[in-house]
Amino acid sequence: MATTFPIVPIDARAREVETRPGRPRAPRGFCAAPWVEAVIRMNGQVNPCCRSPLSFGTTLAADLPSIWHSPAAQQFRRDVALGIFPSHHCDACYHDGKAITPRAAFYSLLAQYWSSYDAACRERGVELAPMLVDAVKRFGRLIEEADDRNPPADACRELIAAVYARRRRCNDPRARLALAKIRVIARACLDYFEGQRAPKITASIREVNVVAICNARCVHCVGLYSGDIINGQPVSPTKRLKQMPEEAVAQALLRGRDVTTFFVNGSELFLYRNWRGLVEKFAASGVRFGLSTNGMLLDADAADFLLERGVLRDINFSIDGARATTVEAIRRNVVFDALIGHIEGFLERVEARGSAIPISLSFALMRSNYAEAPELVQLVDRLRRGRAIGIHVVYQLLNHSDLPEYLEFYARERVDISDPPVREALAQAARLGEKLGVPTYYSAFGPLPEALGKSSLATRVARAMHRGRGEAALRARS
Repeated sequence: MATTFPIVPIDARAREVETRPGRPRAPRGFCAAPWVEAVIRMNGQVNPCCRSPLSFGTTLAADLPSIWHSPAAQQFRRDVALGIFPSHHCDACYHDGKAITPRAAFYSLLAQYWSSYDAACRERGVELAPMLVDAVKRFGRLIEEADDRNPPADACRELIAAVYARRRRCNDPRARLALAKIRVIARACLDYFEGQRAPKITASIREVNVVAICNARCVHCVGLYSGDIINGQPVSPTKRLKQMPEEAVAQALLRGRDVTTFFVNGSELFLYRNWRGLVEKFAASGVRFGLSTNGMLLDADAADFLLERGVLRDINFSIDGARATTVEAIRRNVVFDALIGHIEGFLERVEARGSAIPISLSFALMRSNYAEAPELVQLVDRLRRGRAIGIHVVYQLLNHSDLPEYLEFYARERVDISDPPVREALAQAARLGEKLGVPTYYSAFGPLPEALGKSSLATRVARAMHRGRGEAALRARS
């Protein structure tokens, strides 16, 4: 019998919160982030995701596995499992459609690891085990469709058992590594579907501030207002760091066997002095690299290095406009022509290698740019030049922050998708995308915003992430 979601008793505190007048509510288990990811800041602080400032602890005082199972982390998961917003940040994130689902976190990744396993078997002339094939297919189909009424816990267990049985008889290192990562995915999903307060898998998705600074000065970047992207992240009342010390990076990567995806949070990867060494490490350990970039430093040499290592899970180019004047006004220090040249060069290399990497261009919706939403689709069509490359666009709302300086900007530029002109701009983008064959998505990490109604863009949101599209875009800070 399938596990009832979630396995968490509703005690007196939960009932009190649930009945409190005006208390915002959400479906039980409305976000998978507390079970599958961790954000590790420059000062060692561990957050449940990139949009919540709540701290589970710091790696300066304890190791990551201990923090992952800390009382603060367990309480946070308990609240989410019950459908209680732990903070107003979770409330805002959920209602902006940015909550993470197992499909968003793992569907594309599962396909990539399975492809790696399949290729390794083919090279050695090894037949795929029917039981394993069936288990992977069933698991993938069910996490695509899963909700709180249909949690595929049994499919998770079936896949874990199938992988274990096959891995015992597998001698190929590449195949064994791919199977190990598939098992991690299944176990992490099972932790979520069972509502485990102390998950067996420690932060399968790691977002780490290995570098704080950024070469762009985007007007909607919270780090611009805090000073982090200019002066570094504060690690004490009197000290800021621009680069995470190597020993802190090592702490952030403890229990490496649990890691499936690594993402540089809050800055520009290519400013990290040892980014190549980091990529090499992940290439050797089977970790997939999610990349969001402003594109200014992704030259031919950097693109070749990344593609040759075969580590990219997906890549997003943050652009926020379709015209040079708009992009350069929003993304200060970004030169539009140089950015477009780097995107075109990357696409050419992807095509030459026959790579199947999900590629996105992201667009943070603001009062000063939303009218260009349809033009972004046209720009992507021109960049694609008829090539069979998986490239799409993602539109999203501004992130939330409590910084007073940012709040002034937020009040001035914030848009709502229920606003008729914004809704119409997105609808036009969707219709144009349908015509040109350029997929268009809104947010994609959470529930379908009702304000979009039945537009062609809106009807595809619910399935956006199961193909891995837009994940890097939705975490973009570059």
